[in-house]
This record gives sequence, C-alpha cells and structure tokens, in this order.
Amino acid sequence: MFVFSLHKLINIIAIAGGISVCALCLVQITATTQLTKKVRNYFHVFFVSIILYISTHLAREILEGIPGSAVRKVLYSVTFIELIFAAMMALTISALLLFVSKIERSKTVRLLFFLNIVFL
Repeated sequence: MFVFSLHKLINIIAIAGGISVCALCLVQITATTQLTKKVRNYFHVFFVSIILYISTHLAREILEGIPGSAVRKVLYSVTFIELIFAAMMALTISALLLFVSKIERSKTVRLLFFLNIVFL
C-alpha cells in the first residue's frame, strides 16, 4: 500500500516537473539546427539518461514504505539502476567536453576509457 504524506506528494510533484523540463529540453535539442549532429547526439543521450535517472527516483519514492521482501529486492535494483544512470550522466558530459575541446584522438580514447572505468 502506498504511504501518502505531504512531503511525498511534494517530492512526486517536483519529480514530475523535472521529467517534464527534461522532456522539453530534449525537444529543444531535437528541434535546433545550430548544433552539430555529434553534439546533438551527446545531448540526446544526456537528457534521456536524466529522464531515466529521475524516473528511477520516482519509482523508488513510490515503492518506499511498501512491505514485502519482493518489493525490497526491487527497491535495491531500482537504487542500483539509479546509480548507474547518475554515472552515465557524468560520463556523457565528460565525453561532450572532450569532443568540444578537440583533444587529440588517441588521448581522447584513452581518457574516455579511463573515465568509463572510474564512473562505472
């Protein structure tokens, strides 16, 4: 049973607002013609990962307080997936900064590999 309280309601409304703002940003990035295709793709991945991150946070907020061992296992899984998307956002922004700064290709590949290991 979903435990209803004022702070949970405010949190869910804020989460829904965050998802809608990210969706609008995704539409804006898709509609713009001023960005290169590669930068646009980076932003697509970034905003989709933000939406998925916020959605997993919403799922965790809804599942919290429901009794049962199966719900607890799902809650652990959702929390783990939330952390993966948080790491993915950091990796995506790092890759975008590396692309925009135009570092040599060999250094970029090594640095991306290192960042991938560190963040994931």
